[in-house]
Amino acid sequence: MHNHVTASASEPWDTIIIGGGVAGLSAALMLGRARRRVLVIDAGQPRNRFASHMHAVLGHEGIDPAELLRIGRADASAIGVEFMDASVTRVDDSGEPDPGDLTVTTDDGTSYAARTLIVATGITDRLPDIPGLAERWGTSVLHCPYCHGWEVRDRRLGVLATSPMALHQVQLLRQWSNDVVLFAGLVPTLDAPTRTRLGARGIRIVDQAVVEVLGSGNTLTGVRLEDGTVVEIDAIFTGGAPEPHDRMLEAWSGRVNATLEAIARDLEPGRALDLGCGEGGDAIWLAENGWHATGVDLSPTAIDRARTAATARGLTARTTFVVSDLSTYTDTDTGTDPDAKTDDYDLVTASFLQSPVHLPREQILRAATELVALHGRLLIVGHAAPPAWAPPEHMRAVVFPTPEGDLAALHLDPTRWQTLVCEVRERAATAPDGSQAVLLDSVVLVQRTS
Repeated sequence: MHNHVTASASEPWDTIIIGGGVAGLSAALMLGRARRRVLVIDAGQPRNRFASHMHAVLGHEGIDPAELLRIGRADASAIGVEFMDASVTRVDDSGEPDPGDLTVTTDDGTSYAARTLIVATGITDRLPDIPGLAERWGTSVLHCPYCHGWEVRDRRLGVLATSPMALHQVQLLRQWSNDVVLFAGLVPTLDAPTRTRLGARGIRIVDQAVVEVLGSGNTLTGVRLEDGTVVEIDAIFTGGAPEPHDRMLEAWSGRVNATLEAIARDLEPGRALDLGCGEGGDAIWLAENGWHATGVDLSPTAIDRARTAATARGLTARTTFVVSDLSTYTDTDTGTDPDAKTDDYDLVTASFLQSPVHLPREQILRAATELVALHGRLLIVGHAAPPAWAPPEHMRAVVFPTPEGDLAALHLDPTRWQTLVCEVRERAATAPDGSQAVLLDSVVLVQRTS
């Protein structure tokens, strides 16, 4: 075990690497040689742990994968890289440009600060739920002809198709054996040209589904089809559904919009509606500051995360989150006050409703005016210009709203509405390279007066 971290706990690491497989160790070795302070946190579950030998790695042909990792750790440790055997449960970004604004938390509750983060956690191969298949993964159930084809050359080989890519794989395998069969029961019916092409190469096709993989221990002797027929083979090549190990990155991304915070902090709390709420950052900030907030967004995933974040903060009584298309959304009292009217929101917000796909923005904003209570406010915030780091060629076709344009698009009756703000504001930001930058926001704030 490598759980003794000698560096000062109060000083952030230059880089924390999550995952101590070949990719993570390679990064650690180079960063260590660059005299960076590096911590590798590894759960000890590499993707290839099911195999006892690895191939086609120059100088290490046939080596146990675990031995290669041991060598890699020793190399990195020799130049000062440190290791922690643990699982990372979450990653938090403070959003500030200060050193150490990333916090990595492990399964024992310990937190480590870092300036930068490398995620090299790999994937899990989710195989079809067929008895005998997963038990032989890495031994006689294989995934890569170039990694394992030599060891099973000239034997009876099967390809269990799980996607159209299997057609490429089965044709590759003809290089290693003349006896190849494609089990196509899990994919759509093959068309006639495909069947002709495979048949011309001597590849047999079985359309029935495989229901069991047969053999003793790791040895594979055949597969049983749905009608009971047994097809004798010595190895199966297949592909699982890749499941990334990235749950620790699913931290709530909701930070309050700085413009909304600056305006709403001086308002008397009431009922608020956030259109296009995303993961609920604005709505949750409003709830934390005394508002009853409703958030609406098209994405079920975003709404689920918003609800989870609200629950974690004890705000379920003050928040409601609704999945809805804003272009067709009509409020039918989705708020928390059962006696509230549909036009009884003291604050309606719509931030950054800009999309590369069709979005009837003006229609949505005009409809939002109908939801504002007497003396309530409508706040519209948008990107007024591209960020300085955006490639110009990507921005040529993008039209950015102006505050004057947004105000005019609302078609407000001046006898019923007062304009409080109509301007472009600067907002501090951090560029992708870590440098300080300024973004320009279009801001419109109007109040219903009668």
